[in-house]
Amino acid sequence: MVIASYLPNVRDQYEAYPFPKREPEDERRRLIQCELDMLGKINHFGFAGRQSFGPGFRALVAGGGTGDAAIFLAEQLRRRGRAGRVTYVDISQSSLDTARKRAEVRGLTNIEWRHDSLLALPDMGLEPFDYINCVGVLHHLADPDAGLRSLASVLKPDGCMGLMVYGRYGRTDIYEIQDLMRLALAGEPDLVHRVAAARTVLERLPPNNIMMRGRDRAAALRFFLDDEPNLVDALLHEQDRPYSVTEIYEFLAGAGLHLVDFTNYHSLNAVCRLEYGPALYLAGLPVLERIRQMPLPVQQTVAEIINGSMGLHTFFAAPREDTRAVPEDDMVPFFLMDHAVEACTAAIEAPPGAIAVTLRLGLKIQLDLAPLTKAVLALVDGQTRLGLLFDRAAAHTSAPRAEVIAAFARDFTTLSNLEWVLLRHKDARAVETLAKKYNN
Repeated sequence: MVIASYLPNVRDQYEAYPFPKREPEDERRRLIQCELDMLGKINHFGFAGRQSFGPGFRALVAGGGTGDAAIFLAEQLRRRGRAGRVTYVDISQSSLDTARKRAEVRGLTNIEWRHDSLLALPDMGLEPFDYINCVGVLHHLADPDAGLRSLASVLKPDGCMGLMVYGRYGRTDIYEIQDLMRLALAGEPDLVHRVAAARTVLERLPPNNIMMRGRDRAAALRFFLDDEPNLVDALLHEQDRPYSVTEIYEFLAGAGLHLVDFTNYHSLNAVCRLEYGPALYLAGLPVLERIRQMPLPVQQTVAEIINGSMGLHTFFAAPREDTRAVPEDDMVPFFLMDHAVEACTAAIEAPPGAIAVTLRLGLKIQLDLAPLTKAVLALVDGQTRLGLLFDRAAAHTSAPRAEVIAAFARDFTTLSNLEWVLLRHKDARAVETLAKKYNN
């Protein structure tokens, strides 16, 4: 074990305040869905739609905390029969105990539990993994680059990772409050006393404080005061290294990885990939053409700074490029979640012309699906390959098949950016895709 490679205070923090706050008995009434780890999504972005998640599939959750990702992956794999296993690794025994109890309540037996540091992975004698989840962990390491290289060393050459790190610009308010707590609580070694004092400081923050500006004060305070593990993790952490988009590309390159694409973390109103495009904010301005001549990481960093609220960057990464599924005849389109079905149904039924789609923060895009695309979408059932859908849409509309394909290809970029419609290969076994199906 190399737990000593972590700062002792960081380990002690998660022993005293396992994160996130979870009650094992809650597993009897609900399953927490980690949108990053939906099998259909992993397949689309990381395996070009060709992964079937069969018995040999191996997933690693590195820094698994109280178990959200490990439980969600293991539950999905269990529902596919005798398929796949999950390995959980974390430095906190308290967190591991909570995660294991949650798994026991659900009756999950396909998780291997390891109390250790992810930095020890190369020395554990593990078989390489198809998929690695590491969410909210690397930015808390003393050497995040060493952590990412450790993960890469146990990833299959054709595998992929789902990662989340903190955003440099979107967490400006958090870092100002962290500075405040370091100054105000300097010299107080006891974590419980630090938490108690931090609560009193938060309660006295005036409306003009950066943490309170533009927010409902009561809701902002509840976010921390009603969830002490969250308060500790966000405001009292001793090790916290954020990233800009440009820095993420450099971070991945140092471990021999490529950024596949940014993605939603969790919830309907999470950061959308469209928010990483400068055109969302600068459409129609001459400066946009100048920005479009810049390297993609710089373009996306410009968008990140304009947006100002990307506190988390969630993305897929892989040792090879071009792992995303693309619309071809043998690909099967499916709706990722139930809200995607509703949104696409509304778009299909809308009169000709653009409809407004609201993203986070009141940001809007005008979605103008071609009639031929709507004809294809109306036929999507999650089982039929695109080639047949193109044939049927062409017959129904009396349009040339080539025009149907071209229209769908143009619109699919936006549909997949919204994560409404994704793809799997016809020979890859279908997975449950509607969020409501995962609930007990």
